[in-house]
Amino acid sequence: MGIPAEKIYLKPNFLQGETKWLETIDFGKYYLFVGRLETEKGILNLLNAYQNLKSEYPLYIVGSGSLQSVVEQYASDNHKIQYLGQRTREEVIQYMQGAIALIFPSIWYEGFPLTILEAYSQSLPVIGSNIGSVSYAIQNGITGLTYPAGDEKALKRALLSIENDRKDWIDLKKNILNNLDEIYFVDNNISFLVEIYQRIVKDYYCKEN
Repeated sequence: MGIPAEKIYLKPNFLQGETKWLETIDFGKYYLFVGRLETEKGILNLLNAYQNLKSEYPLYIVGSGSLQSVVEQYASDNHKIQYLGQRTREEVIQYMQGAIALIFPSIWYEGFPLTILEAYSQSLPVIGSNIGSVSYAIQNGITGLTYPAGDEKALKRALLSIENDRKDWIDLKKNILNNLDEIYFVDNNISFLVEIYQRIVKDYYCKEN
């Protein structure tokens, strides 16, 4: 685009509400997908990877979209895949509290995903594709795991890694709370936005003078 890197700022979305601090750590009961049921969201990749995983833990799917009937067919064929339909934000947060991980398998570029931040607010690790802002939102090995977008075998390995090493899973949950950038909280996020404007104004006047 011809824009110098030093003139580009990334301001993420911010968290609303309180972060869930850990009192006890019990392994989650299911994997969770929250999003539109569209090809670009990677839902088919997730379903295929999960089918081959043969996990003892179910996969909960929240959302709606043009692939809803396909998801319903997967759920009909595999009792461990549970399609929950569209849910309120409050219900989604409750599901996040009982999950092993949020799965964010998008195969197309996203804006900064608020769903990932909401997962972090519940100390929930995220397994996501390493594409665009998703790879920025997930610190691989710290707040979750990333894998090459669209690679179903790599997604399966990431799911197995979470499932087979509970110590690492606990560490991920702790890391989310210990390393969650304060910029994700509303007051600091606004301060960061003001700082960006101040830099822009300063650069403009320096150029004019």
